[in-house]
Amino acid sequence: MCSDGIKRNNENELSSSHVIGICDGFLVLTDGKGETKEELRLPDGDLGKDIEKKLASGGEFLVTVIKAIDEEHITLIKSASFQ
Repeated sequence: MCSDGIKRNNENELSSSHVIGICDGFLVLTDGKGETKEELRLPDGDLGKDIEKKLASGGEFLVTVIKAIDEEHITLIKSASFQ
């Protein structure tokens, strides 16, 4: 507990997810366990445009997702190499 009496959770989570599509403005992602989620909006700006271009070109790639204070945001795109 902080000196101001507020309990803070300073745990941030960083993960990578494979992008498999876009549905109604939300990214369709799979994690390392094969679980699918559709809860993250396609980001605005250049990052969102880059994701759309990569999907349109058929490229396989991952996005890095950071979770902090119960919110998740995509921070970057990285190439995926699957064997």
